[in-house]
Amino acid sequence: MTQRKLKRQLNLGQVIMLGAAGTIGAEIFVLTGHAAGIAGPPEAVLALIIGGFLTLSIALNYCELATFLPFSGGGTMTYVGEAFGKGWLHFVVGSLDCLSSVFLRSSQRGRFCLLAVSPHSRAG
Repeated sequence: MTQRKLKRQLNLGQVIMLGAAGTIGAEIFVLTGHAAGIAGPPEAVLALIIGGFLTLSIALNYCELATFLPFSGGGTMTYVGEAFGKGWLHFVVGSLDCLSSVFLRSSQRGRFCLLAVSPHSRAG
């Protein structure tokens, strides 16, 4: 495999903002009130704390992988390709990554539009 050198064009503030935006996403703003309405405020806060620890563990794994394999390009695809080669598993991971992104974004947009149209309804 040819070695590619990364150009450092982002400063620390930009990297932190990109990481925060990718980690937080839109769901925390859209579904927090709905979760608190269903489970109650203490349980919703506990669920957010547990979810935060799970997200932190995933983010730390990606940090370790990015330090070990500093290649530009596809994130998960790069790591799977380096670990298992560019065979069927590489294809399956890429396809599932693409599909999960499509379904996640569509569910976020649909929920946001639903709440934007009727913000006071308790749609399930």
